[in-house]
Amino acid sequence: MTGPLAWEPTPEDLAFYDVYGDWDPLTPVELRDLMAGFPADWWVVGGHAVEAFTGVRRFHEDIDLVVFTRDVPALRAHLGVTFHLWNNW
Repeated sequence: MTGPLAWEPTPEDLAFYDVYGDWDPLTPVELRDLMAGFPADWWVVGGHAVEAFTGVRRFHEDIDLVVFTRDVPALRAHLGVTFHLWNNW
């Protein structure tokens, strides 16, 4: 695992790392660069959005990207096999 975590991993969490490798979230700038050329709207939500809105700095373990459901196929095509997509339905 890279970097500090705000929680103590459980054995199930560690199994995630066994399958997917180290957790290495993108920064907002890295995400912007990754999404360059994406043909639909997308947003950063969650902790990074709250920080941008409030100006209150905080620790981040991830970055949350949102697209409309209809644009998920375009997101998959844009990212290729580089990332494993997770959803929150």
